[in-house]
Amino acid sequence: MAMCSNLLQGQALQRALLRRHKSEDLFGIKICGAYPDTVARTAEIIDLECSVNFIDINMGCPIDLVVNKGVGSALLTKPLRMKNVISAACTSSEKPITVRPWLFIEIKEQKHWDISSGERLDILKDYVRFGLEH
Repeated sequence: MAMCSNLLQGQALQRALLRRHKSEDLFGIKICGAYPDTVARTAEIIDLECSVNFIDINMGCPIDLVVNKGVGSALLTKPLRMKNVISAACTSSEKPITVRPWLFIEIKEQKHWDISSGERLDILKDYVRFGLEH
């Protein structure tokens, strides 16, 4: 997950999150932003500079650090802002914009994906391993 404000400030750690690993046949970037203008600009940059299949807007993270900034699941309490953030991203990028992290696997495999905690842990292990390799 890349924080839009940090990405727009050019933070190297956030920029590293935009790089696709060679093993990823389907790659999306999850962004986290509270304001339509920052989300729009972030989506533009991703669209122009990155090799992605989709951009996902984080609207589910319950972590206090995220919620206290008005992003993640905090957006769910502000329907108008949520609508404006999604609209801004959609008009700023040619890539599909999503908000249920498993959506593209469900589409690809043509099934509802209700995974176990063990499967989630395996995904996180792969993510960490790919990050370390990268």
